[in-house]
Amino acid sequence: MATARPVVSVFNFENPTEKTGTVKMPHVLTSPLRPDLVRDVHMNMNKNKRQAYAVSAKAGYDTAAESWCTGRAVARIPRAPGGGTHRAGQAAFGNQARGGGMFNPTRIWRRWHRRVNVTKKRHAVAVALAASSLPPLVMARGHRINKVAELPLVVSDGLESLTKTKAAVQALQKLGCGEELQKIMDSKKIRAGKGKARNRRYVRRLGPLVIYKEDNGITKAMRNIPGVETAHVDRLNLLRLAPGGNFGRFIIWTEGAFKRLSEIYGTAKGGAPMKKGYHLPRASMQNADLARIINSTEVQSVLRPKLEPPTSAKKANALKNKALMEELNPGATERKAAAQKASQKGTSEFEQVQKSKKARIEESKKYNKDNKKGDDTFYKTLMKAFEARAAADAAKKAAAAKEAAGEDEDEVLQYDDVCKLDFGVQVGGRIVDCAFTIAFNERYDPIIEASQAGTNTGVKEAGIDARFQDIGAAIQETIESYEIELNGKTWPIKPVRNLNGHSIGPYQIHGGKSVPITKNQESSIMEEGEFYAIETFASNGKAYVVEDLECSHYMKIFDAQHVPLRVKSSKALLHAIEQNFGTLAFCRRWLDDLGQTRHLMALKNLVDNDIVQPYPPLCDAKGSYVTQMEHTILLRPTCKEIVSRGDDF
Repeated sequence: MATARPVVSVFNFENPTEKTGTVKMPHVLTSPLRPDLVRDVHMNMNKNKRQAYAVSAKAGYDTAAESWCTGRAVARIPRAPGGGTHRAGQAAFGNQARGGGMFNPTRIWRRWHRRVNVTKKRHAVAVALAASSLPPLVMARGHRINKVAELPLVVSDGLESLTKTKAAVQALQKLGCGEELQKIMDSKKIRAGKGKARNRRYVRRLGPLVIYKEDNGITKAMRNIPGVETAHVDRLNLLRLAPGGNFGRFIIWTEGAFKRLSEIYGTAKGGAPMKKGYHLPRASMQNADLARIINSTEVQSVLRPKLEPPTSAKKANALKNKALMEELNPGATERKAAAQKASQKGTSEFEQVQKSKKARIEESKKYNKDNKKGDDTFYKTLMKAFEARAAADAAKKAAAAKEAAGEDEDEVLQYDDVCKLDFGVQVGGRIVDCAFTIAFNERYDPIIEASQAGTNTGVKEAGIDARFQDIGAAIQETIESYEIELNGKTWPIKPVRNLNGHSIGPYQIHGGKSVPITKNQESSIMEEGEFYAIETFASNGKAYVVEDLECSHYMKIFDAQHVPLRVKSSKALLHAIEQNFGTLAFCRRWLDDLGQTRHLMALKNLVDNDIVQPYPPLCDAKGSYVTQMEHTILLRPTCKEIVSRGDDF
């Protein structure tokens, strides 16, 4: 409902502080608010004052244009005649042509006006009147009513007897409309558009609407006040009550006009005495509190109870789910934390573990000393042989690490380092490629064994007519069966998904076929007489490697296209590569040995022209480890030969 006040005060227009009486609130001012209804009725009523206009029937067709017909490689639209001017030969008549006729031009018989249902118009007027009695809506429309005593504003009937504009302005100012009138004066602006040249140059805001019952001179007194309009209570117009289709206009009522509303519109139940068959609009819901209705006893008594979704047993892995492990074993967290502390240097737990290890070692030495005497025993001889072998292996590993680094400085592998050795040999273009991984610390043995087992599985599954997808699935299953414990945490081991094995051709290390190490949909098969490098990579990180660090190894692309090189140094470097390495791999240090000491710019030029392929170092996530194992096999008609495997490898 719009409002619920029973009575409205009547103010003396000459002295607004004096109340002359009260008037009962008309039922029409309690109508429900329907802005959509007001907007729709206003839009249709506003169309009824339009004047018909049309486009000339000859517009765009006042020329002797004719079509050139077909055969001239131009459109068949009529064209202007003549020659020697720009207009000659230009298209005419068509709505797509410049100066042509308009598509669907406006006609004078267009349906300019709209008929609006009488009841609908009456409802819209009732809604607009109800909105004018609510201060928030009136202020939202832009009216300045801060000094107005009350809304609806009802004044004594003496206002209807004013005949002078000066007296009317003074009365409005006394009623608190001074700010409203000043706002209207300040809003005067030049109209936008062509209307400024058509005798309607200025526009201004609308102010209060004065509604009266008897015209004793009030219309003449108010008609020259900018923005102020008057209306008779018996002839209320929605275009005045809601300008622009927006309700909430500031209305000043005379006492007689305000009383007349009850006579015109009556009540919602009794009907309107002066409007046959009309009843005031009523709200669809008498009580708009939906929460109160829904939660009422009457509604809740007939509703079905809330259905709970079926629950299912939660499947979780206690080894991966910390919360579940805490429920099953409350001491798992403390045990894991203790294991981490025991593996961190500088902690008391670590020192205690080291002391216990030293005590066990001393006890073992003492036992060996007491029970195995003499240097010629089998135990002593075996230990000396193992120590000599370990020293030789350490020297080989250090030399291999220095060679791979390509630096003149001495690099020494530490106890916790993991080193990967990848090398190949060729005789007459026949290449054998192999690789393995070494580590001194035994805790890295599981990840090394994972790559070794994966390569052995790949060699086992390989053969004539063997499908690559089956080989990849078998390798992945083998590698993922391993796990490694580092710093008190167990890490799963996975195959690196963006690295593969490959086929080998004459003078071509990557022969064109890839041997996957993960599950895939590759349906190709191995064929007789082919060489393959079965190499697997195991990682405890993301199992996805990216390029990192400085590139030192390169290889000329086997099927590189001829590219004319403009840089002299690039030509010389390419000639040196072709003469010494061909399509085999090489490193930058070897170029220095050949005398190509200033080769960086030339080498970059060859890489940019897709003649040389760089092979930079590949790294997984920081802190993770990647191991490799590789063998080269030859598929013979009756067997497969592992050409890279010897007595010691």
